[in-house]
Amino acid sequence: MSLEKEIFPNSDKLVTSKGGTISVQIIDVELDPIDCVFNNDGAIQIKTEGLTYIQLSIENLERMIELIHEADDKYKSFYSEK
Repeated sequence: MSLEKEIFPNSDKLVTSKGGTISVQIIDVELDPIDCVFNNDGAIQIKTEGLTYIQLSIENLERMIELIHEADDKYKSFYSEK
């Protein structure tokens, strides 16, 4: 198991709030947790409050693209059920 997963076991997993908002916590190169939100618009909102900078790897960026697609699929499924 990687150090990242030991420290942040729920990172990179989409979480849906009671209100239906989908979010995720990603871990940057320096092992800083970064909260992100998906607003059903094909994008990711990176919450940088309390951080001076973030340092993302290629793997971080590729995973973020995957997460955007996963979140969009969840939103489509959520809204098609209503």
